[in-house]
Amino acid sequence: MATLLFLDDDLRFRALAATVLERRGHTVLQVSRCSEATKILAGRTVDLLVVDALLPDGTGPDFIRARRAAHGSGELMLLLSAFWKKELAAVAKDAGAQAWLTKPLAPEELMRRIERLVGAQTEPTLDADSGRELAALRSRFASELSGLVNGVQAAVAQLRARPQAPGLVGVARRRAHQLAGIAGSFGFGAVGNACAAIEDGLVALQAADGEGPAGTPKVAISMARARIEVALAALLPEPASVTAL
Repeated sequence: MATLLFLDDDLRFRALAATVLERRGHTVLQVSRCSEATKILAGRTVDLLVVDALLPDGTGPDFIRARRAAHGSGELMLLLSAFWKKELAAVAKDAGAQAWLTKPLAPEELMRRIERLVGAQTEPTLDADSGRELAALRSRFASELSGLVNGVQAAVAQLRARPQAPGLVGVARRRAHQLAGIAGSFGFGAVGNACAAIEDGLVALQAADGEGPAGTPKVAISMARARIEVALAALLPEPASVTAL
């Protein structure tokens, strides 16, 4: 079977992916940073690199471009993104990735796509043990979800209280982005959609702040903040309701 390198700083997503892929006989290497992936690849080859778009020390597209520039087109790469959606195909192709998928995605969908890419000859199905492991991971995520939601809400509340404080938009965006990319994979699609909408509003807030002709920034910032508040209202107003999802 294939050797896969996952470059993704979301430990929960990697655990989901490894559960189904290792059961299928694949070797799954896992790293969080571009520098870690580069170090591993200096000493061995892999059959497929699975690269997330936003990483602690760079972006997935930039990492792929650097690999292409240094090593040519021989490496097979799959780009994942929770942020780029409609434009992901163009971003991936421009970077040099042969395939791409938007997050959130079910682990079964990821397994099928990867096995097609690496040329697996058997039908990709989950066995009973994989199903039980996935159920345990989903149960654990459900128990953590209230805290993750509270983290997004708290970050936005801080930004609301101190809109000019440096770095708060970035903190709120990172928390919303993380949950947008993983909640749907565990079966909490509504939470993921709300966080994606919050992230979109925060990106618009970053873009509008201090830009445009006179009078435009205030309107744009007001609109971005309104989008965030609407999305927040959909993001489990009461954390206790997590148990009902």
